[in-house]
Amino acid sequence: MKRALLVLSLLYFGASFPVASQQYYFKKYQVEDGLSHNTVWSILQDSYGFIWFGTSDGLNRFDGQHFKTYKSDIKDKQSLGNNSIRTLYEDENKDIWIGTSNGIYLFDHIHETFQPFDVKTQ
Repeated sequence: MKRALLVLSLLYFGASFPVASQQYYFKKYQVEDGLSHNTVWSILQDSYGFIWFGTSDGLNRFDGQHFKTYKSDIKDKQSLGNNSIRTLYEDENKDIWIGTSNGIYLFDHIHETFQPFDVKTQ
């Protein structure tokens, strides 16, 4: 009986104190806001603070206000080989690896170009 009374007291007094709730604010970004496609397959925040979005139609870098879109260009050998970006990863050297439907690419921060990763494994 004492145990039940203790549990009821804790529930009553615990529920009577106001609970501080933290508010979260979300902003939804779409094509109208500069995103290249509304289907996002992967998201990465890099060590420079940029947020990268891998979409069904290109790679997007977001600086907090503006999007920069990277897409495949058959005339440019240093562009992505495919616009369907599936995975994003940043390694310990701050290199960004981009997995597409057509292979893996490494992003060059200085020149803002892409190099295909074509090392063969056994």
